[in-house]
Parts: sequence; C-alpha cells; structure tokens
Amino acid sequence: MSLGRLTVATCCLLTASLTAEAQPRVPTIGMLSLGSPDNPGCVDRVRRGLDDLGYVDGRTHVLELRWAKDRVDMLPSLVADLVRINVDVIVSASTPAAAVVKEATTSIPIVLATSFYPVETGIIRSLTHGR
Repeated sequence: MSLGRLTVATCCLLTASLTAEAQPRVPTIGMLSLGSPDNPGCVDRVRRGLDDLGYVDGRTHVLELRWAKDRVDMLPSLVADLVRINVDVIVSASTPAAAVVKEATTSIPIVLATSFYPVETGIIRSLTHGR
C-alpha cells in the first residue's frame, strides 16, 4: 500500500471511529493546504484516494477545504475556522500547516498527508507514538 493510500485510509478510519457512536451527521474532514485551488496537488490526491475507496463527498463525508494561497501567515486563522466548525479530523497538506494545526488543537486528530521529517520538525514525538 502506498503512503498516499495509507494516509487516506488512516483519515477514513479515524473519521469512521470518531463517528461510530451512531451520530446522525456525516463526518467532516477538514483539509488545510498551504497551496491554492489553482494548484491543488495533495488535495486532489486525497480526493482521488477517497473516491478510490468508495467514499462520496457530500454523502459519506464532507470535505472542508481551507487554502492559505502560499501565505503561511494565513494558516492560524484557517485552522481556527476548522476548529470552530468542529471537524472530525484535520488533514494537513504541508509541514508548516501541520505545525499550526498541532498548536491549535489537541482534541482533533491530525493526519499528515505530506510532511517532511515530522519527528525532526517537532510535529510528532516519534513515528510510533505520534504526539
């Protein structure tokens, strides 16, 4: 299984486990990207991965996208918005985004869609224990 599929599968499993309490609402996946809609990159890969696994946006989950448009200074307010709307999981599409998400919440699970050296940058404590 490729890293991309593993990340998508992890995101889906986390979302499913969080909503397994028979909640009547559709799970919400927040996705934070340093990029822009003009160059969706990682966001498109996550969408394709969810599609490949049979998940349908709007029916089996809702994907809440937030784009920083290459402005790191926008990340804190975008993360705050995802926390405010109480997403079930946040998918981070970059190392800077992951760092901001980690600072913003300890209660919402974080999935690193892409991150270089997450242990060395302090995003996670170890590859086996996460936070």
